[in-house]
Amino acid sequence: MLSLHNLVVSLRNLAAQELNARRTIGELKRMEDRQLQDLGILRCNINKVAREAAKNPPPPLPGRSRQSRGGHLAGLPLASHS
Repeated sequence: MLSLHNLVVSLRNLAAQELNARRTIGELKRMEDRQLQDLGILRCNINKVAREAAKNPPPPLPGRSRQSRGGHLAGLPLASHS
């Protein structure tokens, strides 16, 4: 059984994850199709990609805080140009 503290922490984490996903969705939707293509993202996959990125953020760079990682898109995978 979760303690009240654990429940509050879980809810806070879920709220932060949702906020991050919504911000990322907004940033991606403002991009041109060519920019999305460079990232390897189809416009129809924006919600899925943003929510996956919010669930699995990259670890912070050594010596830098989470806020200074380069925006919400910093955790998105880069497209490979083969």
